[in-house]
Amino acid sequence: MTIYKLRIIPISLLVIGLTTLTSGCKKKDMSLKLNEPRNVRGVVSYKRSFPDLNDAHLEAAKKIGIRPLADREAAEDMKEKLTHITDNEFYVVDSLTHSIPYLVPCASALLDTIGSNFLDSLTAKGLNP
Repeated sequence: MTIYKLRIIPISLLVIGLTTLTSGCKKKDMSLKLNEPRNVRGVVSYKRSFPDLNDAHLEAAKKIGIRPLADREAAEDMKEKLTHITDNEFYVVDSLTHSIPYLVPCASALLDTIGSNFLDSLTAKGLNP
């Protein structure tokens, strides 16, 4: 009887072990689950994702007649040439600590277009805005 018990224990452990190992081998569901934050990927590196940062922005600004500004007061003086950017139906402007929310008019219109297109894309995919 002792030998019989010894055979049952290893066999039962083997069955439990194989069941545990094979239960994790199911085919993974790779379908898109809508409205789950795991499907949204952030930007890992702004420098790699947006390689045109400050230098290209300054060059573009100079081409359209916007000169580099020395301080915030000089920026405030430029307001009449710029469009104030505020929350609207397409996007929300976060609180800014190192800049003021103004764009040249064509950039403001482009931002609205990008926001509108993004919302349309979310709707087409069945995602919430």
